[in-house]
Amino acid sequence: MNARFVALVAGVGFFFLALITQGVLPLVEPSARSTLVTAVIRTDLGELKWVRTDATDYTPLQLSGRQVYLREGCWYCHSEYVRPVTGETRRWGPVSEAGEYAFDVPHLWGTRRIGPDLTRVGLKYGDEWHFAHFWNPRMLTPDSIMAPYRGLFDSPGAPVRTAGDRSGNVTLEQTPVTTKLFDFSSKDQVKLTPNVDGLLFIPIAAQGKYPVIWTPNEEYTGDRVKLAAETKDLEALIAYLQKLGTNRGKWRDLFEPEQLEAGAPPCPARMNGSTSAGRFMSGAAPAATASTATAMGLPLPSCIGNGRAISLWVSSNSASPRSLFRPTAP
Repeated sequence: MNARFVALVAGVGFFFLALITQGVLPLVEPSARSTLVTAVIRTDLGELKWVRTDATDYTPLQLSGRQVYLREGCWYCHSEYVRPVTGETRRWGPVSEAGEYAFDVPHLWGTRRIGPDLTRVGLKYGDEWHFAHFWNPRMLTPDSIMAPYRGLFDSPGAPVRTAGDRSGNVTLEQTPVTTKLFDFSSKDQVKLTPNVDGLLFIPIAAQGKYPVIWTPNEEYTGDRVKLAAETKDLEALIAYLQKLGTNRGKWRDLFEPEQLEAGAPPCPARMNGSTSAGRFMSGAAPAATASTATAMGLPLPSCIGNGRAISLWVSSNSASPRSLFRPTAP
């Protein structure tokens, strides 16, 4: 018996061993098909409790978004698994359970974290935040190395002029591009607010309605805007991201991954053009933040109370800012 024959037998043997352990055993292992997860619920008395429940499957829209996620290679840089090691729960939330992956074929645990883990990203941010993030991640995170995904938008190359209508509102000039996106004869109006650079995100829900350029605080004073319309692929991708982690219920009410014992970063002494925030707000009083928060493009830090920072985001058709990150307790 020579060494070549031994190597051949060993190679074939290890091949079938890998096939059995990686392909056959996972199919017959009961835990691989379990949909049970622990989730946080709020009782009628307002108490938060962990209960055993079944994970829910993806909707057709979310499944379509998962395919976009795979197609764009998002899983190369983002993991979807909170590991049972020190620090993971403080940063991402509760440790992942087998039932959360019952409907994932294939699973998208990933191999490394060039970007943050996305297991618990669902409902952490609004859809408008994702619009800005996919258009240009550095609008929200200046140090981000993520590439823009502007191919997920329907965006004409040339800016579109704004114009007044008979009702005194500011709308968009009727061109082949705008008439494809909007119905200028519709009585159903939608208010859209561009950011300070004139970038106007158009959700699918706003398409087919009469556009009104709404700038109550003079967020943008130019006469041309650049359109970035949401596509079906982007709608599906955001729906998939908003699903992640929701099988664990109201876990955010028990976990505070963004809360650090080291304390919140201090507010900058100056807010001027040299800082990213300085483009959107003066360093005056916190009250100025709400008036400028509708400038979609960056989450705006505001100095509140003892120097705690809150990131604010405002929907393109809403004047009320909502907090994305809850402040640490004083």
